[in-house]
Amino acid sequence: MLEIFWGIVKVKAPAAAESVLRITGIKLLGAALEWPEAWLKDKAQDIRDRTDAKSAFRTALAKAASEAAIAEPDRVAAMADYLMEGAAATVANQAAVLGAAAHRLGEATDDELRTAEVPDDDWMAAFRRHSGEAYSSELRDAFGRLLAGEILKKGSFSRRTLRVLSEMDQQTAQVFQRVYAATIDGWIPKDRFKSDGFGFADLALLRDAGLMNAGEGYLKTKPPADNPEAKRATLKVGTLEAAFDWSHMKFTPFIADLEVVLLTDNGEELGRILPPPDIDANTLAIAHDLQSEDFIVSITIDGQPFPLPPKSG
Repeated sequence: MLEIFWGIVKVKAPAAAESVLRITGIKLLGAALEWPEAWLKDKAQDIRDRTDAKSAFRTALAKAASEAAIAEPDRVAAMADYLMEGAAATVANQAAVLGAAAHRLGEATDDELRTAEVPDDDWMAAFRRHSGEAYSSELRDAFGRLLAGEILKKGSFSRRTLRVLSEMDQQTAQVFQRVYAATIDGWIPKDRFKSDGFGFADLALLRDAGLMNAGEGYLKTKPPADNPEAKRATLKVGTLEAAFDWSHMKFTPFIADLEVVLLTDNGEELGRILPPPDIDANTLAIAHDLQSEDFIVSITIDGQPFPLPPKSG
């Protein structure tokens, strides 16, 4: 019966993961695999007349209702029709999600597929519940990528992350994609929310969605080892190194420690189904943010000098 669903999603599982994906599909689609084959084929082909399949379904339920001494089996059968239609929408969502997972597995490397395994039953139960409500193509694709990720590496996604994804609206998803693309190792400078098309309303939105931490963190500068009290320090961010000197200033500039906002665990997990951030571009953006500060002496990226504007005065 699972072949019918492969027909619905119009995809063939990659050979290396076929058995794992089929077992996962059985767990995801569950009792729907026992639905009348004619009814399912009718759904897949979008044929208008489903009389025979639905009639058989009604007849079976009416018979069961009569045997249970229910006084109005026709009413029970009519309700069953209604429930079956609703269940069909849920299964259609899950079948599309399964297809998206198969597509993602088709992009995986041989090494990734070698360790593929069926997700745990408890995780699949939660996934089945949330993915059944994925009505948009974007959400179906997201759930498909998440399922593929869990198959490739069990434990990659928590059940809470499933819930966060299911509750995410389109605006939040779009903001998260833009912000995640600007991150480095799970953080983004807080000042970035003053520019680059972001705003503090976006930060509040992602915090409310459970994707970014409520507080801030700091990337600490390091003073010279031989003179900890010196008004000089170095900030290292990946391949970027910035030298600070505020000896000409009466106070220590607050930005001497880079204020950042961190992704939550859910945010980091959902980031795994998105394209990876361009670390080089994001590092360059930090250099641009720092270069105009009058306490910056030098900036290098990969050991190469980054140009600084002329100092005033």
